[in-house]
Amino acid sequence: MLKPTADGFEFCLMLSFIGATTSGVYTLINMSLGLMLGGLTNLIACILYSIVFYFEYNSNHNFTRHGLIWIILIHLGSLSVFILGSDPGAHYFILGLAVTSAIFFTSKEWGWKIFYFVLSTCLCLAFHYDIFGITPEEAVSEKMAIAFEVG
Repeated sequence: MLKPTADGFEFCLMLSFIGATTSGVYTLINMSLGLMLGGLTNLIACILYSIVFYFEYNSNHNFTRHGLIWIILIHLGSLSVFILGSDPGAHYFILGLAVTSAIFFTSKEWGWKIFYFVLSTCLCLAFHYDIFGITPEEAVSEKMAIAFEVG
């Protein structure tokens, strides 16, 4: 099954597995709802999460920690662009990367912890205050709006 490693890397393994699984399911959901850009975004994310899972399982820890954080940033950011726009929703999960980066890196790697904390916080604020002027490419139905808490 999942082999344990050290220094929080099993967390990276678990997150990449969860990311691959959920983005695969959301690909099917988005495609069935006709949200093609959201489906394509989730399909690409599913492939990337699977690659990170493979490398993490084969003990390439430096690549996977940074790779997983960047994939999550790009995945959630692109979902905000294609589906949510600046309304509250998935881009709030980007703040979770601040916590994730604190777990992924050891106390000796404090520079990376600070870098990813500042990056994820700034990106979340940019989406929240619509600095990028995002207009979603796909309309969110009422059912999807409830799921993402978009008003």
